[in-house]
Amino acid sequence: MKRKGLFKTFVAAAGIVTVMATATYGKPVSDVDQSVITAATTQRQVLPGGLIRVDVYLQSAKDISGYQLKLTASGGTRGSLELEGFSVDKSRQDSLFGNAQVIETMAPKTGELLVIRQNGNSSADSTQQVYLATATFRASPDASGAFTVNIDTSDQSLLIHAQASKIAFRAGPAVQVTVGKKIRDRINTESRSAE
Repeated sequence: MKRKGLFKTFVAAAGIVTVMATATYGKPVSDVDQSVITAATTQRQVLPGGLIRVDVYLQSAKDISGYQLKLTASGGTRGSLELEGFSVDKSRQDSLFGNAQVIETMAPKTGELLVIRQNGNSSADSTQQVYLATATFRASPDASGAFTVNIDTSDQSLLIHAQASKIAFRAGPAVQVTVGKKIRDRINTESRSAE
């Protein structure tokens, strides 16, 4: 049996959006000019036990009233990257909803973030790249090797149209992060040679 997504469960429990009809939920509004959700980080290397912050962006979407995100980490020769949580920096100039009132929640067991604009009929457009959220991962103490962080393109990630339908999207390129103790040696060598 397929489990309900966080979006369906949250909306049903809170009764937030009254236009959430089963007949329209899950049908893409448009596959033309498909939206793109992209992950990016400036941290390409990290020590075991270190934190990696991954920003999530959206480009090309209209009439968005909410979104649900899930990121997955895989790879490495040993250990793992574990999701510690999500945050949404509403003060950023490039934030999708800006300072608008939103309801934001994260499902700890599944690692999904849900953000819904509070006014049921209000929405936002994105023709340029806009910021959605920041995911924080921690490398396990035994982690080493090259890891990949991807946008989950299953039903755990979705864009929500103002009419309570899903907006079709595709994921941008994965983020590559290298974890290892050799990075500390390289950093120490570089700082000594700079002196």
